[in-house]
Amino acid sequence: MVKISAPLAEGKTADLDIVAVMDISGSMAGIKLQLMKEAMRHVIEKLSPDDRLSVITFSSSVDLRHKKLTPMRPSEKDFLKKEVNNLNVGGGTNIRGGLQAGIEILKERNKREADGRTACIFLMSDGEQNQGGDARTVIEIPDFTVHTFGFGARHEELVLSEIAYRSLSGVYSNVPDDKLNYLKEVMAAKLAIFRSVSVLDLKVTLTPTRAAPAIGARKVTTPAIGRQEVGSISVDAGDYVVTDGLAAGSRDISFGDLARHEIRRIIVDIPLHGITTPIVKLLRNETADQYAMEKDVKREMVRRGQAEYLRMVKSWTDKGDGYLNQAQREVGRAREALDDHFEGTDNKLSDELYEELKNLSYLLVPKANADDYRKLCRAYLLACLSSHGRQRYGGRGGKEGEAPFYLTDRIKKYIDEVKGNRIP
Repeated sequence: MVKISAPLAEGKTADLDIVAVMDISGSMAGIKLQLMKEAMRHVIEKLSPDDRLSVITFSSSVDLRHKKLTPMRPSEKDFLKKEVNNLNVGGGTNIRGGLQAGIEILKERNKREADGRTACIFLMSDGEQNQGGDARTVIEIPDFTVHTFGFGARHEELVLSEIAYRSLSGVYSNVPDDKLNYLKEVMAAKLAIFRSVSVLDLKVTLTPTRAAPAIGARKVTTPAIGRQEVGSISVDAGDYVVTDGLAAGSRDISFGDLARHEIRRIIVDIPLHGITTPIVKLLRNETADQYAMEKDVKREMVRRGQAEYLRMVKSWTDKGDGYLNQAQREVGRAREALDDHFEGTDNKLSDELYEELKNLSYLLVPKANADDYRKLCRAYLLACLSSHGRQRYGGRGGKEGEAPFYLTDRIKKYIDEVKGNRIP
């Protein structure tokens, strides 16, 4: 396993450019609009004078009145908070138009403006896209980090999760109707990450020795995501893009920006049976088990194994209500796999993985409204898979408590700050 972490030393982190793309369609009326305004006011308040913010709103059309990336000095903060307070709702839902406008703002930055800065889009919506076409077709999504926030039972979880997945390092967060206050926490968590970025545009290159088979799948001319294999070597980078490297047989993995205390793990599988020419030098004693694993590697494999169970659960639930028993059986198999590994031990990862399955068991009980049930369960699964694939904190919207995967001290601090200021 290759384990990568950002420098922890205190010092200046990257300044931040955020484009907030906010849904103000008619379905946002009431508590949703109120909470989105609160969340945005908190984001504005936390930004430093060197950070920049652009605010775009969309309904049937897109409002670009405040599209300029503006340094968050006190006077500009006061102005934008007033503008957010004055937002009103109405019209349809043109997610594609809002996203395209947000990307154009980041594209317009020249090299001098962009140097040394981290940038992302916060895309928020509660409804089904019914204007402007499919937002997933925006060509430039892979060039930028887009974090998506879907709130309420009627948001398009498939659209928002795929936008985040196709982006450079975005995560989809699910905010259910009965946890709308949670939006403020999730946005605070994202802000905590991007206000502590210490590595920009991280790329990792894996190059085989001359004697080793090539790393990667076959000859790949377009980006691939996930496990890539050739011969006896495979590389698993989760949801991050893997492309051909410059050296023969090498593979490049693009992780985007990395914040302090964040870790990225790459699983490299090199079977040793039948190898006559050394690929790597291994130091081990004579009695070492061929398949022995370091504890950290084994825990990571267990976590990734659970993510595979979640994908199987999703495949069953997507078939309809008649397949709930099969989905529940997959949850049971996942729980048995955890029991086999952890054997009653108490640690943070085991608690999080069990909590994830507990939430799934709750959501797999059919509700009175089958459509709502499927959306609740699918949105939770997609949020879990997004967080697992990116190895980054995301809002899952669990019913039985939140499994705080990838929760750093800074994220926890930002969440605790907003928890004391919730709407009852």
